Amino acid sequence: MNKDEIIARVYIVKYDTGFAPNPKGEFITLACCKPKIRKFAKKGSWVIGLKSRSKSNNPKQENRLIYAMKVKENPTFDEYYKDKRFEYKKFYLDPDGDNIYHTDDHGKFKQNYNDHHDETDKENDRRGERVLISDYATSYYFGTKNAVLIPNRFEKMLPLIHSRMHKNIVDDEEKKLFSDFLDWLEKEYKSGNYSETVKMKKCQLC
Repeated sequence: MNKDEIIARVYIVKYDTGFAPNPKGEFITLACCKPKIRKFAKKGSWVIGLKSRSKSNNPKQENRLIYAMKVKENPTFDEYYKDKRFEYKKFYLDPDGDNIYHTDDHGKFKQNYNDHHDETDKENDRRGERVLISDYATSYYFGTKNAVLIPNRFEKMLPLIHSRMHKNIVDDEEKKLFSDFLDWLEKEYKSGNYSETVKMKKCQLC
């Protein structure tokens, strides 16, 4: 492993709607929002989503885990759209489906109708270039309602309170801490999908 390699990206999930990430079925996917994370995350790295610490839904200001996914695939939008394994993540089969982007026969980047993102979100989503995919053999989704408390000893690897920026796990100290975090997570919980998402029509400011 390159000493400067980013092994994980940690961020605050502002709106856990079932869209970004989409935890439905066999796969957990991140196809929209978080363009920097999607563009640069490599296979084998982790994406960690934390519950927002806003007073409205987390009054104790605790660090709680919504999901942890180990990236197994990172296809382009078109590869994702054409892959039959992910047909069920299209809007006509899943109202929260994130499989909404593709290039049409004329080479134009298209956004399919969906309940969450409109034309104002398209360019931001497009900048991510890729879709992050994992399965539940190694990944965890707890959701907002069942988000699990992260022990305080892992505080240094987490983003600052209320931050909309993600934090890259890159230096040796944080990598060791993240390895300990994974050991804790695997010991305490079996990988899988533990929760339903909160229903909202559109994720705002994601």
